[in-house]
Amino acid sequence: MFASVIVPTRARPEKLARALASLLAQECEDWEALVVDDGAGEGIEVARGLGDARVSAIASPGEGQVDARAAGIRRAGGRLAR
Repeated sequence: MFASVIVPTRARPEKLARALASLLAQECEDWEALVVDDGAGEGIEVARGLGDARVSAIASPGEGQVDARAAGIRRAGGRLAR
């Protein structure tokens, strides 16, 4: 099962780094992480700094968590399990 993990973030690079480290430590490797930086910019640098092709970064114009999540959902490639 391929999963998309959407991680909205804004000006919390340390917490984002810990969250992504936890994701990378999982046994399941069939996922993608979409880090949606909601205006601050640090999230994009943290995501790119990991050097893992499964982690990508999306810039969002700073309109809040709901819009950031929606931007991630639009780009998600995972399948929805029912």
